[in-house]
Amino acid sequence: MNYFLNTERDQVERLDPMMKALLPVLRHFFSALNDPPSQGWRHGYEVAIGIWGQGRGLSIAHAVQKFTYDLMRCGETALHFNDPLDIYARPLLTPDERTVLLLLSYMRADNTGKAREVIEGLHQGMIDPILVRHGLALAAMMDATPARQAVPKLRVVN
Repeated sequence: MNYFLNTERDQVERLDPMMKALLPVLRHFFSALNDPPSQGWRHGYEVAIGIWGQGRGLSIAHAVQKFTYDLMRCGETALHFNDPLDIYARPLLTPDERTVLLLLSYMRADNTGKAREVIEGLHQGMIDPILVRHGLALAAMMDATPARQAVPKLRVVN
């Protein structure tokens, strides 16, 4: 199962709703890891809370933070992500962004063989079990609901 909607994968608008919602959070955490004084991690948490609400957003942001850290830790080459604050780069995907989103989509679809191929490609044939664990944890949080769900209103019952 492929979560991309079109064969042209260079534009954000062609992503499925969940991946489209997740991308800015990923970008902010990559920005924070590449430039710690940028405080990108704070933006990542704020964006996630804005999309999914406080409870779910904080959980997803924390999972994204662990996953992105593991991607950076395991990789021998730096991944290139667009600046999340650059309005001209927002609608475009870098090849590395496309690869990471593809990995997460394979994990969401429980397509182990394809996910293994992507991880091996990212890490020169090595598969890090911590990266896999954190990626699967993140993928498990990503369902078909990209936005916050309405909280039911409480009412007094007599």
